[in-house]
Amino acid sequence: MPQERVLPNLTDEQMSECFSMGNVGFCTECGNEQCGSEPDSEGYECNECGAHAVSGFEQLLVMGMF
Repeated sequence: MPQERVLPNLTDEQMSECFSMGNVGFCTECGNEQCGSEPDSEGYECNECGAHAVSGFEQLLVMGMF
């Protein structure tokens, strides 16, 4: 059974903003946007739900999550 999508659907403008910010990540458990995540990070702790599921924006792109 496929996992439910929790990451936000981003517009092209929002994606461009994520690239320019450089250190934004998203939690794959709750969808929280979080600053302070290196672009290639995985497994950072989420400030919202506490799961170790925050990955950097660029890493999520490579993983096909956006």
